[in-house]
Amino acid sequence: MSHMDHDRSGRQGASLACALRRSVKWAVALGAWVLFGGCGDLGRPAQVVDELGEPASIDVVSPTLPLQIGVGETVTLQADVRDASGKILGDEAVQWFSSDPAVVEVDMVGVASGRAVGIATLRASLESIQSADLAITVVATVGAVATVSTIPTGPIEVSEGATVQFGAEVRDAQGTLVASAALSWSSTDATVVTIDAAGLATANGVGSAQVLAESEGIQSAPVDVSVTSVAPDFDMLIQPIFTTSCGFSGCHGGPNPQEELNLEPGQAYDEIVNVSSTRLPQWLLVQPGDPDASLLYVKVASDAPPDGARMPLGGSLTAVEIQRLRDWIAAGAPR
Repeated sequence: MSHMDHDRSGRQGASLACALRRSVKWAVALGAWVLFGGCGDLGRPAQVVDELGEPASIDVVSPTLPLQIGVGETVTLQADVRDASGKILGDEAVQWFSSDPAVVEVDMVGVASGRAVGIATLRASLESIQSADLAITVVATVGAVATVSTIPTGPIEVSEGATVQFGAEVRDAQGTLVASAALSWSSTDATVVTIDAAGLATANGVGSAQVLAESEGIQSAPVDVSVTSVAPDFDMLIQPIFTTSCGFSGCHGGPNPQEELNLEPGQAYDEIVNVSSTRLPQWLLVQPGDPDASLLYVKVASDAPPDGARMPLGGSLTAVEIQRLRDWIAAGAPR
């Protein structure tokens, strides 16, 4: 159907509605006049019709102005039809028109839907009476988070001390990636697995835990992570602790290590296992099988060691590192 045919049919429908409404009003007025014998204050039927009011103007009422909605969003408009005195006529049904239905579509009850980015004007009509144009701006919307998926999805099995880099995809209800969505990570058991803000998970101890990603209150499916024990290995588990905390020049490294104790790679093992302390000869630095009799362990684990202050100076090892050192010594301090 062409626009001209559509407009013609709309006018014909409006004319029919107008004639029907006038007939109903005359019927109501005539019935009332006959019922009461054509007397009293009712007056003649024509007077009753006049008192019922004829449409004179239409006001379109919007919840907010200026009016802006997103693509896929809706807003309900109201059309107040008034007579010449300004009285609202509550039984008048208007027709709604959009200047560009591809941008804003409006149904017969005034619900406007944003279809595409742009601007369109809406108008309400009744017979030959039209409202003023109402402009609606449609803007692009960022989809609300609907799903969060982790990468990898699991289940995962890692060795104690290992790390796993996680990622996540956040999508809206249409399946579109929401690139700007904020993301947080959590673990159900930090003694087994911890995960930082960047999604890097660290296996801290033997056991099972779950890793989850969350965005705007929407959580991913949990990822099962199992951490298995590994044979105690000095170079893999213990040397990195020394290297980052004290096994460097100016401390227990370099050409002149403090207390003549060199904890650099290739030197540390032979300098501590079954070796007496230079300051407390009755103590072995590491006594295989007995962490509590090993001065090295006591110095990093106790706030009141038998000599000097807790090590390393200016800080402390993490609980995981301390436990790893204890486990290694308890296992016999293997090389």
